[in-house]
Amino acid sequence: MIDFLHLYCFMYITLFLHEFGHAFMCFIFKKNIKHIKIGDIVILKISKYKLGLLPLNGYVAFSYYELKKHQQLCIYLIGPIITFILLIVFINEEFIKYNNIIILQLVSQLFLSFFGDNSDIKNALNNKTN
Repeated sequence: MIDFLHLYCFMYITLFLHEFGHAFMCFIFKKNIKHIKIGDIVILKISKYKLGLLPLNGYVAFSYYELKKHQQLCIYLIGPIITFILLIVFINEEFIKYNNIIILQLVSQLFLSFFGDNSDIKNALNNKTN
């Protein structure tokens, strides 16, 4: 049971760091964040923040108007960059028991960042937000 909780926490942490990257860049560029969702099947909603039961996806909704193209690219691309860095760390280190599951989650997160219906890369290229 403890192993499952550790794995669950690591999955949430990696998803949180990906979404935190988007939110942090919005903060840097002084953009108002409409809301942040981390996880599916929302079980907790506090102000702008939604926390889901399953650590599978998330998003940061913001107004991209009045942002320069390079600022939009920075906001959208920082999440996949953080995920890629985490992937390299987890591939090179065996510090948790179920390392392969975390790696699989990070790879799927990267895949969805590039090829998902509302992917970070598609949004960056099309100037769209959630």
